[in-house]
Amino acid sequence: FESLFRRPREALMGAPLESLFGEDSRFFIRRRIPLWTREPEVIQQPIEIHTGQVLHLLFSASPLTVDGQTTGIVLFIRDMTALHQFEVQLTHMSTTDPLTGLMNRRLFMESLELMIRQAWQRRRSFSIVFVNVDYFRMVVSQHGVAVADGLLRSLPGLIEWPENALAARYGDDEIAVLLPDTALDVAQQWAEEVRRRVEQAAFPVQDRTLRITVSCSVASFPDHGQSLSELIGHSYMAMQRAKQMGGNRVVTPKQTFPLRT
Repeated sequence: FESLFRRPREALMGAPLESLFGEDSRFFIRRRIPLWTREPEVIQQPIEIHTGQVLHLLFSASPLTVDGQTTGIVLFIRDMTALHQFEVQLTHMSTTDPLTGLMNRRLFMESLELMIRQAWQRRRSFSIVFVNVDYFRMVVSQHGVAVADGLLRSLPGLIEWPENALAARYGDDEIAVLLPDTALDVAQQWAEEVRRRVEQAAFPVQDRTLRITVSCSVASFPDHGQSLSELIGHSYMAMQRAKQMGGNRVVTPKQTFPLRT
């Protein structure tokens, strides 16, 4: 306890348990003590100690009984902060694309599946947008992988994300965006703004600047698909049509919006 609570043993002896914790955390301690006198409990809790530091602590408590009478509590406290931080880091690494900082494809697909189930249950719609860099392979061949990676790394910072958007790096040259409770026309307007921002941006490459464009496909649930495979399939068909028309445009599975000049 001395190292955990930053107090010498003499100061800990006889001190009320709740005095070792911050003011906001003492309610938790007061609430658990009566429970611990009745039954064992193991619980992990982020909690503020008296120094103001927030730690993830594991409490293992059980009643202390003598001759059938409860006379106190046996309490073990273990600092799990380092382990918690490591678990958070592992989770971040397993769900995040290291180049763009967006969620990875696996997590996006899981989120999309969940969104479809919720949309069916609540009778709500949502939209999905794919943002694909035009002629990306040409960028790689002419300027190298490092420059191409730099472009992808910069893309999320150019985009003004809606508050509830879920974005992922879906492919080598593609970002997928899930827009909950967003109608098709609103998603189209947002995708057009993304297309315009990228078109107007200048990317520094060595002693010059590089300009790129993107194509965006926009689909909505349930109009353009009532399952994950239908939504993805229709979105890709629309994207293929955009590429065939030269790119730098926003498309839907049903119609194409011409390039604005």
